[in-house]
Amino acid sequence: MWFLCKVSYYRQQEDGTYKKQVENYLLDAINFSEAESRVFEEVGGGLENFTVMSVTKSNIHEVFRYTDSEIWYKCKVQYTSVDESKGKEKQITETIILTAVDLRQANDRLTEKLRGMQVPYELIEISKSPILEVFPFKSAEERVRPGLKPLSETEA
Repeated sequence: MWFLCKVSYYRQQEDGTYKKQVENYLLDAINFSEAESRVFEEVGGGLENFTVMSVTKSNIHEVFRYTDSEIWYKCKVQYTSVDESKGKEKQITETIILTAVDLRQANDRLTEKLRGMQVPYELIEISKSPILEVFPFKSAEERVRPGLKPLSETEA
């Protein structure tokens, strides 16, 4: 499940003054508590007055990261699905984010990713996202920092 975490901290400027920064991060986590804990681990270490302002469940369905860009684009795709039990059509809207250099490249990359889709779809929106970084899911074992052991491996 994807969570959007909004954080704030103070960054020292070139003239020595401090300016408040507000940034958005997307994390794949099991629940709200894990998302908040992970944003502290991934981003908060060493930042002055780091605060998690909010953690909200995100409606993002897919994430596609490319190594040639750090700009995230939010894409909304709509298609029609048929409910077999009721025999009715239903409009489905999914949100996908991906990295691209510009809007055109975002469109091209999304089109390529959706090429194999079995139902016709319509791209209804592409916009630059305020998300600064995306952190995929990490198991507890993957989150152990170098030089430390999981609690389960320590002797009592």
